[in-house]
Amino acid sequence: MRSTKFICMPAVGLTFVLLASPLAQATIVTFNNSAYANNSDIDTASGGYNYGSNLTLANDSPEFITSGATGATPNIGLTWFPQIANVLEFHAATTWTLNTGGSDRVLQFDLDGSAQPNSDIPPNPSILFSVTPGVAVRLLSVDMGQASDTTVSQMWTLNVRRESDNVIVFTTNSNVLAPNTQQTVQLAFTGDFGTNYFLDFDDLGVDSVRTAIDNLTFSQVAVPEPSSFGVLGLVVTGLFARRRRVTS
Repeated sequence: MRSTKFICMPAVGLTFVLLASPLAQATIVTFNNSAYANNSDIDTASGGYNYGSNLTLANDSPEFITSGATGATPNIGLTWFPQIANVLEFHAATTWTLNTGGSDRVLQFDLDGSAQPNSDIPPNPSILFSVTPGVAVRLLSVDMGQASDTTVSQMWTLNVRRESDNVIVFTTNSNVLAPNTQQTVQLAFTGDFGTNYFLDFDDLGVDSVRTAIDNLTFSQVAVPEPSSFGVLGLVVTGLFARRRRVTS
């Protein structure tokens, strides 16, 4: 009687290869720099409307956290919109729970038009994340909060929009932010390699002045090296091809 027995390699190696992701690095932009006066525009900071771009370990500071387990995002550039005065403003007021004891800075969205010519309502804020070839952006989270010295409660819609065709590929909503409340809005979006995306903040027509953001957290992911695919191929080949025929 002849029987055939297949002895396969343990699946642990294959599982490891499949689950091992390319190196991911993360940056946290905190806006915390005492050099920025209250209501100073984001373009007054180093980098201007490219604030928080291409951060390396050398940029690690209370303003840009790139050290330890978080890493850095040297292949991601940021461009902030709208690029007009008195909309994206650093602020240290303690009226935000985002701001610990007034020693921190947040980025205020000033959208009520009171600081604009003819009281025109400015466009909603947006951030363009531009990547180099072979890199993908991973948007993780952002803290949003409503100041205590406002009577406005509002919800925000956050859209991720592909730059090349303006198609919205991801959307989520904040909670209804009452005065003196905050929320970490989880994004958990990973883009395609070599593709740029906007993160749009839509206030749904409320046009208020006392919402702020903090701890903008994002990371970069690199395309796996060709050698990684080679190892995966070898493991798969071994899994299905390695066998021993036992004849009895």
